[in-house]
Amino acid sequence: MCAGNHGVAPQTTPPAPRWGSGDEPIFVFGETKSFAEEAVRPRDVEVLKDVARCLPGSFMVVAVLKEDFSAAEKSLLSDLAGWCRESIGQDSRAHLIVLTGTELFSGFYLHETWKAKGGRFAEAIAHPSVDLSDPFTLANLTQQLYLDLPSFFDDPRPASK
Repeated sequence: MCAGNHGVAPQTTPPAPRWGSGDEPIFVFGETKSFAEEAVRPRDVEVLKDVARCLPGSFMVVAVLKEDFSAAEKSLLSDLAGWCRESIGQDSRAHLIVLTGTELFSGFYLHETWKAKGGRFAEAIAHPSVDLSDPFTLANLTQQLYLDLPSFFDDPRPASK
C-alpha cells in the first residue's frame, strides 16, 4: 500500500506509462521552492520518493526560483536521481526533472532560452534532434546540466533492491 505519513494513498497504482506509446498519459508531480539558499531539504526528497513508490515510472519535478542549486542541494538531488534511475522491470523507478529560474522564467520556447544562455546549455541542444518537449529528454539534460550527472545512456541502471 502506498499510504504513508504523507497522506499519499491512491486507490490503485497505475501501470508505468511509456512516453511515445500512443495516447497514454504520463503522471507528473513535484516540489517547488523559492530563492532560499538551501531550498531543497532531505525531507522534501523523502516525500518525493514516497510518491514515486506509489506511481512507478512517473515524472517528478524539483523546481527552484533561483538560477542554480547549492552544493548541498546538488548532492541531495544527485542521490535522488540515482535512486530514480534504478530499474524496476524494464523502466526506471521514476524520472527526475530539475528546473531553475532559467526554465521557470523562460519565454515561450525553452530551446531559445538555453540557446541564448550559451555554454553547456547551448551545447546540450545543438543537435537538431533534441526535443525539450519530450520529458525523458528534459530529465536527462537537466540532470546533466544542473547535477553534473552522466547521460542516462552512459549510466547503467542497477536493478532496485
